[in-house]
Formats: sequence, C-alpha cells, structure tokens
Amino acid sequence: MLTPDLHAILGELRAREPLFHHRELGTSRGDLLKMTADDFWEIGASGKAYDREFVKENLLEFYKKPEPEGWSCSEFSIRQLAEGLYQLNYILQQPDRRTRRTTLWRKNDDAWQIVFHQGTIMNSQNLRGVTKAPVTVTTPEDVDNPASPQRPACGWTDVMAWPNRTSGQTKRYPSNASAPTFRRLRSTRKFGLEVPSPDSAQQLRL
Repeated sequence: MLTPDLHAILGELRAREPLFHHRELGTSRGDLLKMTADDFWEIGASGKAYDREFVKENLLEFYKKPEPEGWSCSEFSIRQLAEGLYQLNYILQQPDRRTRRTTLWRKNDDAWQIVFHQGTIMNSQNLRGVTKAPVTVTTPEDVDNPASPQRPACGWTDVMAWPNRTSGQTKRYPSNASAPTFRRLRSTRKFGLEVPSPDSAQQLRL
C-alpha cells in the first residue's frame, strides 16, 4: 500500500502527465529548461533516443499548433528510487495507438523536474501475459531488507545514487530495475543510441 505521502506525490505527478501536454505548466523555452534536468533524455515509441535540446526545439514547434484531442491516461503506478526521485508508470491512449509510459521525476526544492521519459507501443504481442501494474512503491529500504515483501527477486549492482550522483556515495539497486545513473546513461549513449538532427523533427512522436 502507498503511504499518505506517496498518495499525494502520485496525485501531483498524475496531474503532469501526459508529459509536456499540460500547457498551463508552461510552453516557453525557459519553462521547458526549468522543468527538465540538464541531462534529460527520452526514448520515443519508435525506439530512438532524443536529448534535451532536440526535445525542447520540437516542443516549441509543437506548441504553435492546437493541443491534440482524444488522449487519456490510466493504470498509474509509482515507486521511489531514491530520496526525491520517483518512477511513474502509466498507459497513454491516443486515437491511433496505445503506449506504456515511464517518467522519472525528481523533486528539487519546491519544483518537479523531469529526468527521463520513455514510451513503448503496446500491441497484441507485447501485451501477452501482462497484467495491470500494481499501485505500490518500492523504496531503497525495501531493496536492502530481505524480509520486505516489496524486495525484488533479482541480482544486484552498485550504481551512483541520485540525485547526489557527484557525492561519491553508492546505493544498491536491483540490476533489472530502472534506477537511472549518470554512468549508465553515458555508457548507453556511447554504444550507439542515435540522437537525430533537428531537421528530422517530424520523426519525433511524443
């Protein structure tokens, strides 16, 4: 079960999804820079990776047009990855497709900042055997407690702790978890993720 604090956080983050489609939160260049981390990146439904600058420039063009209709979100779940860092999962229904979405949100002072986002198209093949995600939370304490029912049954890896990744401290997370790390992001980029040039803006589907 979620604690009262996590229920409140889930409510706050639900109101901000789908990502970048709540224009009341801001649509200017400054607004987008404020709401995204310096090293924010995204994996689109196509499987392509986009950096912060590319997403920002595409959104500035996107906001020149009316907001699309017929979008709805459902099946939200949340878990805490580290102090102030949360993973939000949900399903986004659009008129022409259905995608499973993940956003990593970090609380900085009194403001929420987006660290990472991913969308995966759902079809009959990848829906097989999938059940509704539980609205539960897995905290670092759960991970380190063998008696916790929330502890994932998997291997371990040492990763740099967020949001204080420069502190030199480490935390242990399951090796198959989505714990974001500066080292892992840079390694992934190094091994062939493509960041398109701005002239291929039409390829980006948010």
